[in-house]
Amino acid sequence: MNDLVFIKGKQAVCDSIQVAEKFGKRHAEVLYAIEGRPCSCGGKGCPKCNYRGYQQRGLLMDLGDVATSQLLVDDEDRSQQQLNLGVCATSQLPQMFKKVRYIHPQNKQEYRKYLLNRDGFTLLAMGFTGQEALIWKLRYIQAFNLMEQTLLQHQSPVWSDTRTYQKAIRRQETDTIKLFVEYAESQGSIHADQYYTQFSLLANKAAGITDREMATVQQLNVLAMIENMIARRIEELIAENTPYKEIYQGCKGYVVGFQKYIGTNTGMMFSGQNME
Repeated sequence: MNDLVFIKGKQAVCDSIQVAEKFGKRHAEVLYAIEGRPCSCGGKGCPKCNYRGYQQRGLLMDLGDVATSQLLVDDEDRSQQQLNLGVCATSQLPQMFKKVRYIHPQNKQEYRKYLLNRDGFTLLAMGFTGQEALIWKLRYIQAFNLMEQTLLQHQSPVWSDTRTYQKAIRRQETDTIKLFVEYAESQGSIHADQYYTQFSLLANKAAGITDREMATVQQLNVLAMIENMIARRIEELIAENTPYKEIYQGCKGYVVGFQKYIGTNTGMMFSGQNME
């Protein structure tokens, strides 16, 4: 669910490429729905486009027309509702549909896509029909709700204090991992520095998060407990002269046991990767 909506510029948004994928559309079709589909005549007008200059109107064109029609009406004939509608259509366009550039992972070429906020997604999704489309609409609505709740929570002093506390625990854990890295290197490990990342991934997966800055208060508290537990377990196993290869596995098993104890079910999948 978290991969559908993410935070950009302090607001919840989704990606036009992913929207196209989830709704079974080509990305070009979604771009046409947003921007309109130009005609090969270059906007001059021809029989192919019925002399309109385009083959398909887009949401940006329609919203622009709404703004213009409502804002240019004579003051005497314009109601407050019409004025508000025109102002809204004008001011909200950059937030609803923000065009950005990205590099295609295969051909390394630059292309355009759009970031859509809740309102932009809602307008776009109105044109998607069918039972499967309805399912994805509901999933996106739920994802927007969750992400917006997270944004609100991040504005509270409680979240800020919890994040500060978790960072302090993380620093303590990092100091312990540093000792473990030196311990592993003394036993012949040549990639021991990778354990910093491995232990971070272990804790993140156990807490059910991918981005610590977007974690909830509850997730941060769980993360702090796990990182503190990992640090203490590393110290215990080093004191017992445990071979370094067994220490990471021992911490992983400890975390799994902790998960079962607190009754969490994050679907954590461990790769079981071993490093030399």
